[in-house]
Amino acid sequence: MTVQELTRQFSERLRRADSQSAVNGAHTAPCYPMMILTLGGQTRLLNHVIQYGLRQLWPPYCDDIAFVDAERTPDGVRFANPGRHTSDLPPTLPDAGKSVPLTAAELGDMTAELFRVGTHFERANRVLLYALLDTAGFQSPDELSFWLDALDTFRASIDNVTPVLTMLSVLFREDGRAAREQAEQIRVRLGECLDARPGMPSLMLVSNRRSDSLIDRDGTLCRRLVTALIAVSNNRDAQVVQELFRPGAVMTAGYARAEKPVDDISRICVDHLLDELNGFAPSGVGDMFGRDRERTRERLGLSPDGTFVVLDDEIERNLPRFVPEGDELRELLRAFPLAVPDTAESEALCAETSSARIDALTFGAWNCYLEKAVDDARDGMRDRVSDIRNWRRAYADELRRNFHAKELVELADHPERVRELAEPVSHMSADTSVRETAGQRLKYLLSSDAEIRTQLFEEVRDAGTRAVAFLRAWDELMRTRSRIPVAHGDSEAFIQYYARNLRAFFDSRQAELREKFQTIPDVEGLTDFFRGVMDSIFENRTLRGAFAATFEDVGAIQIEQTRDTLTGAPVYFSTGFSLDTPFLSFVLLNIDEHAPDTLYQTLRDSLPDTEKTRFYQTGRGSAAESLNIFRLQRFHLWSGEGADT
Repeated sequence: MTVQELTRQFSERLRRADSQSAVNGAHTAPCYPMMILTLGGQTRLLNHVIQYGLRQLWPPYCDDIAFVDAERTPDGVRFANPGRHTSDLPPTLPDAGKSVPLTAAELGDMTAELFRVGTHFERANRVLLYALLDTAGFQSPDELSFWLDALDTFRASIDNVTPVLTMLSVLFREDGRAAREQAEQIRVRLGECLDARPGMPSLMLVSNRRSDSLIDRDGTLCRRLVTALIAVSNNRDAQVVQELFRPGAVMTAGYARAEKPVDDISRICVDHLLDELNGFAPSGVGDMFGRDRERTRERLGLSPDGTFVVLDDEIERNLPRFVPEGDELRELLRAFPLAVPDTAESEALCAETSSARIDALTFGAWNCYLEKAVDDARDGMRDRVSDIRNWRRAYADELRRNFHAKELVELADHPERVRELAEPVSHMSADTSVRETAGQRLKYLLSSDAEIRTQLFEEVRDAGTRAVAFLRAWDELMRTRSRIPVAHGDSEAFIQYYARNLRAFFDSRQAELREKFQTIPDVEGLTDFFRGVMDSIFENRTLRGAFAATFEDVGAIQIEQTRDTLTGAPVYFSTGFSLDTPFLSFVLLNIDEHAPDTLYQTLRDSLPDTEKTRFYQTGRGSAAESLNIFRLQRFHLWSGEGADT
């Protein structure tokens, strides 16, 4: 385990918790029935990523949207239902399940279903079709024609209810020279198609190579850009719909996203957690086999007689199997021949009578019976492999509870001293009752059994081996702390906001955490420990409130940082010619018009062309996005930046 892995797990928990509680206000709803069609690349993964993004924006509406993916087959194109992505976390890998093929008739039925009574769409006089073409995996620019034909086929299948307005978003991958050259060729082909193919939809060109020359390597921001575009374009504002779905229009977009810095928060939390735990780490093992010898014996689960308590407990539970009790024992004792056949003596024969007295009264018959019971017990245990396994498992739990990792290593390093402490004493007290005597003999029998002792001593050895692995894992965990990048939001106020809440949590749980941490025996235990701590953190009411904090909650500094991010949106399309000013600008965020000192009010006061910016209500105070739409001319498609190598 590394700090990076621990931070990732914390981030996933935080994102899941945030997703479940993020919608904290009214949000804008989609206006028109709509369909999402993904083409090329890892189409099903892309489809689920878009589903996830829209579900964050439109929780009640996403189930009303039709999602379709298109796959290339030897016979042509296959349209399929990709299924629903309902997880609180974004998909990261293609779904291993299979999508369900759709015929042309089924596509028509799917479209008609968008118009059933009961859907949430405000208007039903058109269908908005969002086609997304991912060029990842293109073998050549010639594939463009195949996917444009596939789009035409799809449009023909659904054009049976009401007019279909189509926007095709093309996602270019321009990571290296070869990919950039292919992207330029596809751009040229698109320009040619605007003249050669009738009915070309509007085009939104998005590249992972931005105008500032940075590359969105995994395409995450590109996909978020497209998700935001889908949200703002399904709009009751007729001008927005007309401009974005104008046939033959070519556009690109500038995009920026600011969100609650989940990874930064996780790094701060994990860093403070490790600081806390490092203070709990035991520094040594003490004099376990010297002055602490008796305490070590007790912690090893040994009785004063040197027997294993876990085995003694087994005898106590099962003693009636070998020695009768109550009236049954009384009848057994009365059946023995008596040295003094006296009624008073006979009445004295009971479970409380000492073994020595009963043995003397019965001419030694009791001792013979006891030896026979012990022999029977020994024979019975020879076949109890599963019992030995269970005893070893119980003893492993005993060791985990009683020793920390360094002590387990010390025990494993000195097996001969452990054996000395665990040497059972054989004796039969003349003063104990018959049942106590029987118990003593059977406990000695069990704890001196060579096979059982071997298994329990092997558990001590194995516990030491696991403890060594744990200590190495802990050392590695602490070493990897230096590899944690500095959090982007590491202003002092930001750090202190979360550190303050964590400090209160740790102070209230210090004794509990110390005890649990110091008895972690192995790597698996460390994993379970961190899982338990995370459960406690996310179940804590105060911390839940801190983790649900919005930009406004954290403070003015975070608002200023967010504003700067949103107003500096880079264009996700690199061209050798400059672009005009955007003809549409959006900011997507939580809008509270009545509250002062919010991100919304800050942006309204600071944006130079506020009257030209459309604010889109997401109801989410933990994320904000800006989207600027630019028109592209033909020369933008021809140019690329081939000279910039």
